[in-house]
Amino acid sequence: SLAAHDVVVVTTNYRLGVFGFLYGGEDTAPGNVGLFDQQMALKWVRDNIHAFGGDRDQITIFGESAGSVSVSTHILSPQSKGLFKRAIMESGALMFNRDRPPVGSDEGLFNAKKFAKLLNCTESNPKWLDCLRGVSAQALIDVNPGYTVENPVFGTEFLPLNTRQAFDSYHYNRDIDVMAGLTQNEGPWVALFFYNQTHDPHFDLDTLKALVTMLSETFHNINVDKVLEYYTKNIDTKNPDALKKAFFEFDGDIQIKCPTYHFIKQFAKGLNTSADDGNGVYLYEWTYQSMNFEKSSGCRSSVEGICHMAELEFVFGDYVRAPTPLTTKLDIEFSLETIKIWTDFAKYGTPNASTLWPKVTIDRQTDSLANVKDMNPNNMTNILMNPFENPCDLFWKQYF
Repeated sequence: SLAAHDVVVVTTNYRLGVFGFLYGGEDTAPGNVGLFDQQMALKWVRDNIHAFGGDRDQITIFGESAGSVSVSTHILSPQSKGLFKRAIMESGALMFNRDRPPVGSDEGLFNAKKFAKLLNCTESNPKWLDCLRGVSAQALIDVNPGYTVENPVFGTEFLPLNTRQAFDSYHYNRDIDVMAGLTQNEGPWVALFFYNQTHDPHFDLDTLKALVTMLSETFHNINVDKVLEYYTKNIDTKNPDALKKAFFEFDGDIQIKCPTYHFIKQFAKGLNTSADDGNGVYLYEWTYQSMNFEKSSGCRSSVEGICHMAELEFVFGDYVRAPTPLTTKLDIEFSLETIKIWTDFAKYGTPNASTLWPKVTIDRQTDSLANVKDMNPNNMTNILMNPFENPCDLFWKQYF
């Protein structure tokens, strides 16, 4: 459906997990090779897209969730400068605690050697990387160390600075247009998928505290007590469903919503977004979900809200091409409008299409973003002031 709007759509594969992100502390294992895979694909597109009717000077990269995080890494990386003109980020960004990223080079090397020990490739062996290279791919996949070697590593060739340092020093790719957005309720689907505890009918305050503490070990510098106080304020802490909802909100905020919001805010601060001839930054909140998505995901808008990934079927025109008995006329019309917005942005750098969508602005008094597009087919003219201010600015501002 996207390709029917005078654009060429290119997809690519890249290495994941230990294959894509193990950091060995030397040139032969520089870390982030999964991101280098993506970069090589971008270079190939730049050099060859003319043969497919494309324009090498009009490349837009886009992704959702982990794909959106990948897009943000290329905005940050000096290695990707000049390889694309526009970027679309849907629910995800490489933005963490301003003082300490999840994985720096020292921690990346520590994790890699810890992983190697599980395969009898001890760090006392100076050729521990060669030892790992002699292990079969399946054996590497089968190892379940209880921790992951799958996150981008900072302090490396691809990501020399952590995100906040890059923004503060203007060492990022600023000469691009960016469109980004979030679903209204990012947390429930993600939490239900990744954390078995959220399916426990006896979910209690101790379980909530244990989950927040576990996530603080990954994201670093989280004040667990303040988080619990904030997210359990004005709820019945004896009610399992209320406590689960509190965790859903926290998980969505720390992993997706606030990282994306603060990434876009820092990017926008480096631009003169009020100038008509400058680069544009556009932000949306997705507030609609189809019955098809509710059935396939189990995410009910009346209970869990508008969940992570709710926009994808509209972006890719799933039910324009193959409607189901649950597909409504409104769904099809909204999908067609969404496809036009996404492809208009890719072609022209503006997502206006047939509806008003101003660039984001920064309120200098509150230091928060304004002009957020409400992506909802029931009112495509609605512009929100800032649906992300609470909690991303009011609670998490100093963290990011």
